[in-house]
Amino acid sequence: MSVSCIVCNSDKWIERKEHPKAWRTTNEIFSLHQCATCGLIKTHPLVSKEQIGLYYNLAQYDSHKNSGAKSLFDYVYKLIQKVNHRSKWNAIKSALKQSFDRSSDKVSILDYGCGNGAFLQFVSEKFQRVRGVEFAPEMIAYCNAKGIEVLSESEFYSTIDCYEVITLFHVFEHLYEPERYLKHFNKHLKKNGILLIAVPNPESYDAKYYSSDWAAWDVPIHVYHFKEQTLIRLVEKYGFKFRQKKPMLFDAFYVSILSEKNKKTKLGIIRGALFGLLSNILALFTGQYSSKMYIFEKITEIE
Repeated sequence: MSVSCIVCNSDKWIERKEHPKAWRTTNEIFSLHQCATCGLIKTHPLVSKEQIGLYYNLAQYDSHKNSGAKSLFDYVYKLIQKVNHRSKWNAIKSALKQSFDRSSDKVSILDYGCGNGAFLQFVSEKFQRVRGVEFAPEMIAYCNAKGIEVLSESEFYSTIDCYEVITLFHVFEHLYEPERYLKHFNKHLKKNGILLIAVPNPESYDAKYYSSDWAAWDVPIHVYHFKEQTLIRLVEKYGFKFRQKKPMLFDAFYVSILSEKNKKTKLGIIRGALFGLLSNILALFTGQYSSKMYIFEKITEIE
């Protein structure tokens, strides 16, 4: 039985040429199906929610590591992470100025899928209140022990708190029912609140170059893979208006280096850095960066 597209409700899907593997754990091969109408891409077959945890290797999941860098790749990740934190912060600051005309020290932020809380720690003194939501119990305990307020999913749903800003940095593509989450985000955002979603871009040069080996396919834990228009079209169905987009320049380096690492190529970090640079240069002309941040404003309440 064909599953309807969550963006356009079409039931027609086309299998793409790429067949990425579950490189974090089992190396199983998966397919990618693309909606014939709107272009939304989904991982096939879909692993059940009960089984998906087996495909997360938190010890190797960079955003969930809770210790310092141990390898050259870890050092590279930490460097990229610090630069990205500042890029995220600048995007939020700009959006706040446009939507609320106020500084961040008077607003609250919720980072959904906050991992080890590194971004919340970075902005902890910039907002009136920072809070996270995380799926992994060990990460919740780790963050709370560091004084970062992090809720479980169920705790978040039980609250009535509203925020000026909700962020999802490389989390939205993991969600099984993104439409259900968008309803919750609408409910928990104040009027004119900001929803910031960052996702990998399957139309980038590095995605096309690495093809099945592109690390950002990250199957099966990435359930959906969003082109720009499919993401905007989906989010705007739930009371939001697209306002602007920002490139995540350093993601091209990280993803390309990781893709080379998974291919076990010689001088993978150097090769990945070069292809990441090339991807960014080409994106100056095409707009197709390896990852993008999309900023939406809540314009209407929904039921």
